Amino acid sequence: MFRWMSLILLSVITISFTSCGDKKPMEKSAVVVVSFGTSFPETRKVTIEALEKQFAEEFKGWDIKRAFTSNIIRKVIKKKEGVDVLGPEEMLDQLAKEGYKNILVQSTHISLGAEYNELVKAAESKKSLFKSLKIGKALLDTDQDYINTAKALETQFNKGTIVLMGHGNEKHPEYNKTYVKLQKIFDDQKKPVHIGLVEGHPGVDHVVDRLKKAGIKEVTIMPFMIVAGDHANNDMAGEDKDSWKSVLTKAGIKVNIYLHGIGENKNIRDLYIAHAKEAK
Repeated sequence: MFRWMSLILLSVITISFTSCGDKKPMEKSAVVVVSFGTSFPETRKVTIEALEKQFAEEFKGWDIKRAFTSNIIRKVIKKKEGVDVLGPEEMLDQLAKEGYKNILVQSTHISLGAEYNELVKAAESKKSLFKSLKIGKALLDTDQDYINTAKALETQFNKGTIVLMGHGNEKHPEYNKTYVKLQKIFDDQKKPVHIGLVEGHPGVDHVVDRLKKAGIKEVTIMPFMIVAGDHANNDMAGEDKDSWKSVLTKAGIKVNIYLHGIGENKNIRDLYIAHAKEAK
């Protein structure tokens, strides 16, 4: 009896070990969070890093990787911090060499503009390297995205008039319509929000005209950008005569500064997570 029990037990153990040995390991998967980037460590920590940590919480079993599209910013970080941040194509090449099979590329760009389109083109050129490569949309795409973004931004507004500074694109002005569309959302909701761009129309002069027509004497200016980097610190809040702070002050408008990128806003980060899950 004991002999038969021993044989049965030995058979069970043998089957168990065989099954474990034959089981395929989980495929390596990664989320590549792609940003323009910033050389300001403080804002990077509370925006881009905060988003990456949120991805790690939401995408269990996926490795979270960082890539910056700006060559200049990557060089500055390397020089100042001694840290190598790869570009999107370099990162995808590296992941392929490391044996990753499933890739989700999530952009932190605001709109489906020139830079986002370049990212998509670069990522799609690497599709053959992986079993699966998906690309998440930028913040603003569908009509519902605009509504959701407007609602998310309101959580960081005070009770006064808000001026949002977006980046814009002088070389591709057609993409600036994104900001005009968001402005219409706020106008239709009768919210005291005015959007201007660093590059292209509507610029800060357009914002000044809107404020004067509305009789506004005091505003809070804030960046409509993921990070509060160079544009926010200098073009928006700097002391130079051409900064938005100076231009608005010269126009007789009292200026309050909100120096925080929208990447600090969890409601905005949630929208990027949602786009990533849709793409997945």
